[in-house]
Order: sequence, then C-alpha cells, then structure tokens
Amino acid sequence: MTIDVRDIKIGDLITFRSPTRSGNIKARRKVTAFWTDHSRGSKGVHVTKFHGWDNFVVFEHEILEHEKTDAGHLELSP
Repeated sequence: MTIDVRDIKIGDLITFRSPTRSGNIKARRKVTAFWTDHSRGSKGVHVTKFHGWDNFVVFEHEILEHEKTDAGHLELSP
C-alpha cells in the first residue's frame, strides 16, 4: 500500500526503505520539504539528513509508515 504524499505535512515523521550505496535499510526521519519530478510523474519528500545526504529525497513508493506530529499541523493565527 502506497502512502499518499498529499497527507504528509512538514514536520511529520516517516519510516521508509530507500536504496543507497550503503544498502537498503529501514529508517525514520522528519519531513522538511516536498519534491515532484513532473517529467516522470514522481512524488516524494525531503527528509532530514540520511546517510550523509542533506535534503535526501524519499519517493512516495518508498514510504512505509507516516506519523503525524503537532509540529506538522500548526495553524497560524492572524
């Protein structure tokens, strides 16, 4: 089952499995931004540092779990 990136907010936590040169380990990280490759129709999210990469991109199909956090769902008041 693929998790819909549109349900994820900045600050939420995701668990994912993403292949790197170091292997294909399972990891849990905070979402920092969103990413879309319109030419391939791919969607993903940027996460905090992973395997030495800042702004590591995790593709939608690599996300295993999504945990909402209060930080990801703050409402701004005027």
